Amino acid sequence: MNYKGVIIEESLENKDILKDVKISETKVEEVVEEHKTPWIKQWTLHTVEIPENQAEDVAEKISKALDSARRRGLGRNAGDICKI
Repeated sequence: MNYKGVIIEESLENKDILKDVKISETKVEEVVEEHKTPWIKQWTLHTVEIPENQAEDVAEKISKALDSARRRGLGRNAGDICKI
């Protein structure tokens, strides 16, 4: 079984994790006022597939790759940004 989800590129401090996952689709959305992130112009949403046997390793890498503000839960609700 593969797990599917979305990684928001702008939420990553270290984008190397994107090389380690299968990206099935990429969508770019313009940032609007409701996003409350005036410091960026767009969201790049990568739909990814992760094999079950790699899920724990990839989750750990994503956790470490999140920008420091997201890890501390500052700014936009961190739970809305990345669910592992």
